[in-house]
Amino acid sequence: MRLRQPSPGRLALGLFLAASLAFGAVAPARAQSPRASYQQALAHMQEGDWARAIQLLEGVVAALPGNARLHNTLGIALSSAGRADEAARQFQAALALEPAYPSALKNMALHEMARERPAAAKPYFERLIQTGSRDPVAHLGLAEIAYAAGDFAKAVPHFEEGRDLLGKDPRLLANFGEALLRTGRPGKAALALERVDSKAPPEIHFRTGMLFAKLERYASAAREFELAAGGADPYDRGFNLTLAYVKAGRHAEALQAGQALAKEGHRKAELYNLLAQAHAGAGDVKSAYDALRTATDIDPREASNYIDLIALCLDHENFDLGLEIADISVRRVPASHRLHLQRGVALAMKGRFEDAQEAFRTAAGLAPERNLPGVALGLILMQQDRLPDAVRVLREQAERHPEDYLVQWFLAEALHRSGVRPGAAGEAEAIAALRASVGLHPELFESRLLLGKMLARRGELDEAIEHLERARELDPDDVSATYQLALVYRREGQADRARELLALVGERKADDRDQFARGGLLRIVREGSP
Repeated sequence: MRLRQPSPGRLALGLFLAASLAFGAVAPARAQSPRASYQQALAHMQEGDWARAIQLLEGVVAALPGNARLHNTLGIALSSAGRADEAARQFQAALALEPAYPSALKNMALHEMARERPAAAKPYFERLIQTGSRDPVAHLGLAEIAYAAGDFAKAVPHFEEGRDLLGKDPRLLANFGEALLRTGRPGKAALALERVDSKAPPEIHFRTGMLFAKLERYASAAREFELAAGGADPYDRGFNLTLAYVKAGRHAEALQAGQALAKEGHRKAELYNLLAQAHAGAGDVKSAYDALRTATDIDPREASNYIDLIALCLDHENFDLGLEIADISVRRVPASHRLHLQRGVALAMKGRFEDAQEAFRTAAGLAPERNLPGVALGLILMQQDRLPDAVRVLREQAERHPEDYLVQWFLAEALHRSGVRPGAAGEAEAIAALRASVGLHPELFESRLLLGKMLARRGELDEAIEHLERARELDPDDVSATYQLALVYRREGQADRARELLALVGERKADDRDQFARGGLLRIVREGSP
């Protein structure tokens, strides 16, 4: 489920002009009359009377030629009066007289930014910095130019140099946060985005919410979408707010926000799919079913709604309904490999393994580059005790998709069930596959457990203990890791520790192969969801 994107807006490159054109110091005029005229012109500028100020300054410039500061001040007055081209000529005149004059460099750069000519502004900002000035406006100007060009790595250090002004403009903070995110610094990005003032315009809050969502900080994203009311498209804001609530685990608030959109007449499949997630999170499975059925009615050609509905049925062991929906879905969307995959899982859950194999083969034919249909087929073959066939299929998948932790885990399981002996090539292959699975998915309990068992059997007790202890941490309620660990400690001569663990186990539970297959298929369902 993806966030609703706002329509693209034009980047405001002339941000600094009004705020930054400060009066430069002017050398005293040599004659009393130009001095008095200059002081009077400054007074008019302070009052915003630009016409009178310009008239007086033009007289002063004519009386005192060759003064860069006077040209700069006249340029400021002309710019403030909206006479941009004339202002630019005055700033250029100041720079012709004094090429390193900081105020004229900055004002010329800001003039070009206001005209949305960042390429023309850039050299003036760079020359200003080369004068030794640490003016934050120059750095923020270069930051914005780099940001607009997509050069986020170059933008970040300039944003950091302009940090004293960043907090005064929430748009700049949002840009800074995005640049940090794009350059792989999520922690700093979040800190920058947290500084966006709650009184910022709604469109800034919407954008900040999008960035927090990319950072997977959904509570912060929800807060920003709340503050975005009145700015972005009401449906986009409401949908994103609902999604952020769901991701943050605030299901009651998600339902309130999503149902408000539905009451406003937004009958969209994506909205009802999201409401189903909120209902399921709140424990109301029936309402989740109903919402997903509504989503399939609204858009009967969209596969993702059927996939989520079938997954919900399988998760709650409603296999008959899951298979019924799967049958309907493949008739409506026959080209979806994911639906054929889900149907195969539903058939397997019903014990119809031959039909499940056919469904997985259909899925593989529709998407030969995808690995899950082949993995599911290997799992079903294992379940039927067709271990040589399972090993063959899973080896082929492992060669095509060595980066897939499920393939590596299931291949090792198939080899282990084949009865490979310690020291045999098959055992080495299984252990290598398990190590690969653990490396790809360190939090996978099953790979850790089987790797620990196989290492213990070949006498590598220290590494076996490492993986079994981690397996116990990952799933404290599963007694199999505890039992295997007790056996290893007993072999190491740590009898007290072994007795302690065995007391936690009670009676050893036999391996439940049906549970393994069911758990593996449900994991395939989750991996295959969009």
